[in-house]
Amino acid sequence: MIDGRVLSRCHMGDSITFVGSIAPLQSAIQIASEGGARVKIDIPESEMDALIRLLAWREMALKITVEVDE
Repeated sequence: MIDGRVLSRCHMGDSITFVGSIAPLQSAIQIASEGGARVKIDIPESEMDALIRLLAWREMALKITVEVDE
């Protein structure tokens, strides 16, 4: 469980940006029979700071935007 002090610092409009790619697995994108889906993303070690910040948001609804990195 993430410390409540970390969650209290999260505000609507906050953002985290990191580089990642859809995992090269057959199960990387899973469509659930009852609706919804799950996407697995590989994140390089160089992006661990962003990933640690993202952990604080794991029980929050997130708006996801995906764009191709150069």
